[in-house]
Amino acid sequence: MASKKAPPVGEEGADQTNPPAPSEDADAAAPDIKGHIGRALKQLYDGVASEPIPERFMDILNRLDIKPNER
Repeated sequence: MASKKAPPVGEEGADQTNPPAPSEDADAAAPDIKGHIGRALKQLYDGVASEPIPERFMDILNRLDIKPNER
């Protein structure tokens, strides 16, 4: 039985199993980048969390709260 190899990812002939180690510059920038991404996501999701729940979702939730023998 012949085994199939996955097609190469990225540049042709590149060794994807051992990617190059990140540089020290990338390590130093990582906390700043992660902080920026974290703040942006928090701002986005805080706005979503403060929106009212749509009525159709509340109807579904209320139906799920009703026990089968109460229907």
